[in-house]
Amino acid sequence: SVLLPPAPRTAAGGMVARGVAAVALWAICGAALAAGEEDAARTYNILAFERCGQDNRWKLHGLWPQSGVYCDEVHFDYSLILDLVPKLTDVWSCTASRLGRKDLWQHEFEKHGSCMGVDQHEYFERALELAQQHVHRCPRKSWAGHSCRLCLGPAPEMAYFPCPQPQG
Repeated sequence: SVLLPPAPRTAAGGMVARGVAAVALWAICGAALAAGEEDAARTYNILAFERCGQDNRWKLHGLWPQSGVYCDEVHFDYSLILDLVPKLTDVWSCTASRLGRKDLWQHEFEKHGSCMGVDQHEYFERALELAQQHVHRCPRKSWAGHSCRLCLGPAPEMAYFPCPQPQG
């Protein structure tokens, strides 16, 4: 039998995201595991977007593998992504404005990028490319919510596919 992953929580124990969408995402991912899709669940990736403030554009929230965090010991070096900073600032600015850009990008690479099997520059470059390639898949209407998560297959293609739906 397959154990369902715990619902995502903050360090303080609260839910990472609020509302039905967060629970639905966890349930969908859990259903995929329970349905015996363990290999697919280990290899697919989440490309997450968010909206913030008065800006109705989708901003990149992150790119992470479906399973695993802090996979390899890595050390963030801001100087290695200086050429990407203008684009990162524009595309990833929603969360970055709350946490501080360097701190956010360090967190993203150490927690998620360390599980992607690529170096720091390639991780951010790939996240930017995928965001540009797939952001149109997120709903255009502002009433559709403030977060959008897309499923992407394994590297190197990382092709879009509809996220697994719960059975039943």
